[in-house]
Amino acid sequence: MANRFDRRQTRAPRFPLIVPATVEKALTTSGLHHGRTVNLSRGGLALQIFEALSAGTPVHVTVYPPGRSALTCAGWVAWADRPIPAGSGSLGVAFLDELDGDFVAETTSGRSERGDN
Repeated sequence: MANRFDRRQTRAPRFPLIVPATVEKALTTSGLHHGRTVNLSRGGLALQIFEALSAGTPVHVTVYPPGRSALTCAGWVAWADRPIPAGSGSLGVAFLDELDGDFVAETTSGRSERGDN
């Protein structure tokens, strides 16, 4: 069975990353939505989440990679699948500003794109 995230298009390569994350709607005080990432790229990420958020919603996403400081990025919900009953849905977040490619590579694999350790 194909991974449901493979059908998503992105300009930058995606790297697997399964870590805790929180999503907060920008410009509101509606609280944090908890989930976990599926992948990370320079331009955004995919995550599984229990709460439904609509495409186009401005958000702040915080990712908690092990052994690293938390990373918070501003962006918007680029796509969203409805939550599965008694399970999680999924969504993609496009970042307002692209992340550094070496940062993404180091965070997801422990190595930089230049080959440094």
